[in-house]
Amino acid sequence: VEAIGIEYSYLLSTQLDKQRAFFEDQEKVLQQTIEEEKRVQNELREQISTLEKEKAKADERATKMGEMARKLEKELREEKVMTSGLKKNLDRMQEKVDAGETERKELKEKVNELSDQLRDLMFYLEARDKIEAATTAEGSGSKDGDLAEAAGGSVVVPPPKETASRRRRKK
Repeated sequence: VEAIGIEYSYLLSTQLDKQRAFFEDQEKVLQQTIEEEKRVQNELREQISTLEKEKAKADERATKMGEMARKLEKELREEKVMTSGLKKNLDRMQEKVDAGETERKELKEKVNELSDQLRDLMFYLEARDKIEAATTAEGSGSKDGDLAEAAGGSVVVPPPKETASRRRRKK
């Protein structure tokens, strides 16, 4: 019985030594795995820290870009308002120029019309003066019968031609 006990003890101690060696190897593998995981964890923490810094910078840039976009949008609205005002002013000025051009043409037509009337009046006055001069000369012995015949008559000046400006005024 003692031999069986010794053998059992020997077998038990051999098994325990093998288990101890196995578990020590397992412990080394687990220690290596833990160290590897700690290293990966530290790398990930560094990456997280770096990414958080980059995110903060990106957020700051986004804020600046947003402010710049709002500023540019405001400037664009101001430019549109200014352009609209300038366009209205330009349109009003163009209307004034067109009205001035129309008025100039009307005045030119009126000047031409008055010039024609003045020429006709001058012709009438010269003719009247000649007739009066001939009449006085006839009384003093002139024999010009044609002029004497015209002395009692009257000269009629035809009404001026109707121009586009007068037609517009009549309407």
